[in-house]
Parts: sequence; C-alpha cells; structure tokens
Amino acid sequence: MMKVNSSPIRTSENFRINDYEIEDMSNIKIGEFNNYKVSNLELEEIKSNTNIHYGISSILNNQIISKVNFSYKINFVNNEYGILDLELNDKNCSLVDYIYVDVKENTNCNLFINYKSKKTNEYYHNGLIKVNSKRNSKLNIIVVNNINSKSNNFISFENKIEDGAVLNYTIFDFGGSKCISNYYTDLKGNNSKNVLNTVYIGSNKQEFDFNYLIENYGEKSESYINAQGALKDNAKKNFKGTINFKKGCKKSIGDENEFCVLLSDNTVSRSLPMLLCSEEDIIGTHSSASGYVSDKSLFYIMSRGLNKKEAEKLLIRANFNKAINMIKNDVIKEYIENIINEKL
Repeated sequence: MMKVNSSPIRTSENFRINDYEIEDMSNIKIGEFNNYKVSNLELEEIKSNTNIHYGISSILNNQIISKVNFSYKINFVNNEYGILDLELNDKNCSLVDYIYVDVKENTNCNLFINYKSKKTNEYYHNGLIKVNSKRNSKLNIIVVNNINSKSNNFISFENKIEDGAVLNYTIFDFGGSKCISNYYTDLKGNNSKNVLNTVYIGSNKQEFDFNYLIENYGEKSESYINAQGALKDNAKKNFKGTINFKKGCKKSIGDENEFCVLLSDNTVSRSLPMLLCSEEDIIGTHSSASGYVSDKSLFYIMSRGLNKKEAEKLLIRANFNKAINMIKNDVIKEYIENIINEKL
C-alpha cells in the first residue's frame, strides 16, 4: 500500500483524512492509447512535463513522466468550446495523459475535456492537466470524469495565473472505483482570479479523495472553491480544501464552501477546510457541512405532486446549479445533466 494525496497541513490522525491509501500502482501495465476525438482544437505533441509541483504522489507523478501515452499541448482555434474526448475501451485499457494548456495574453478561451469509458471492464487512468494563464487572459475549462465504477481514476491539476488573468474551472466527478483528485493553483499575478466549482456523486462502494490547494501570491488576487456533492449506498468521500494567503497578497479574497448530501446511513463524508495566512489586509472565509435532505424541504416539494425520490433529486440538483450554470454550451450542458440524472 502507498499513501497519496497528503494534506498540506497535518491534523489529528484520528480524523483519518491526512492521507489516502491505495495499492502500489508503479507496476501497472501501460499500453497504447489512441481513442480520442477533438473539435475546435489543434493538438501539438510534446514531452511529458518533468516539473510537477504537487501532484497525488511521487510514484504517480513519475508514472506520468516515464509512461505517458497521451501527451499534447492544446492550441485553440477560435472562441467556441474546444472539445477533447477521451474514451477507455478494451483496445485502450489504460490512459496516462499529460495535457498542457497555454492561454495567450488577452485571449478568451473555452475548453471541455471529457474522460469516459465503456461500462464493462476495469480500466486505468492517471493524468495531469497543466494550465498557464498569461496576462489578462480568460479560460473557462470543464472536466468530466465519467469513467466506470470498476476503474481507478487519478488526476492532478496544476495552474499558474499571471496578472489580470481569470481561470474558471468546473469539474464533474462521477466515475471511478477510487477517484483521487489533486488540484493546485499558483495565483502569482496581481488582480488574478481562480474559481473552482466541483460536483460529485458517489454510489455503491465508490471512494473519493479530493485535495485542493490555492495559493494567493499577487495583490488583489481572488480564489474561490465551491464543492457540492451527494453520496448514496456505501460511498465515501474525503475533502481537503486549502486557501493559503502568502506574503505579498494584500487586499486578496478567498472563499471556500463544501456541502455534501447524504442519501444513506452507510455513507462516509469527511472534510478538512483550511485557511492559512501570512499577510495582512485580506478577506478569507470558509464553510463545510454534510447532512440529509431536510424533511421540511421534502414535504414542501412533495406537496407539489412529486414522490420522495423525485423531490430528493430536485433538491440535490438545485445544489449543483451554480456549477451547471457555468456551462455556456447547450450541448455540453445537456450531456452533463443527463449523467447527473442517471447517477441520481
């Protein structure tokens, strides 16, 4: 077994959230992967990046460096949503990907990355998405994990945001027997901004471990983390969210919010929200909660003619609206809404 996704600051071991344990993945057989489609994008083949600042673990980071089978830089064609669709199947059983997004100065770009798989067999995914947002640029990026619940899904995100740049990230995590996500942003620029919205739905025996860290370095930089989820059956979730106000980030703002709806007595939801500060004159807030759907809310909705299951679905969907409304493409929006309806 190996420990992965360690929290930036340690808390009591009794909370069982500092680390997450998985089997050693260093000997996983990695074959070829060529089952992908692109739209409104150009892919430029590059070497896998050897400088991973944080990541899930050294072993999984090294796997991306040494065994990568999909390594490309994304070049945008126009302002429409660029789409990258990657599907695991019996001829493409493993995906170890490095995707580099270089957002040029004063540009406005949109990107949709969709990870999915056939439902039948067990597959493997370990990836890194790296974004460099240059001065006064704006990138809206949507990532969907819809890999089947028999497969492991490991993914790291690493971002650097320069002066005046805005990066809006929306992540929909639905798939994976074990779904482990590591997210890191360096808000180095003055007046830079990073918004991270996450939606997750866990069922059966799925296990999620999220480790998010945003570091504010630039003056008047803004960081926002909003995670909304639902767990049913025997699903488990760990959420570790950290906003770190570094020296020099005067007049910066950071806000973190995480809420999990429990749909079964057998689910497990653990959360560790943190604010760290080395600077004065900042605003930092955070909240975290989990609980069952309110009986009063259910009664109100059911009095309009819906049954209990339909009412629960409607209330949970309402929690997801902030993330869903970030999507400005109707086709992508409908695709994600259909997955959510199926999961719930």
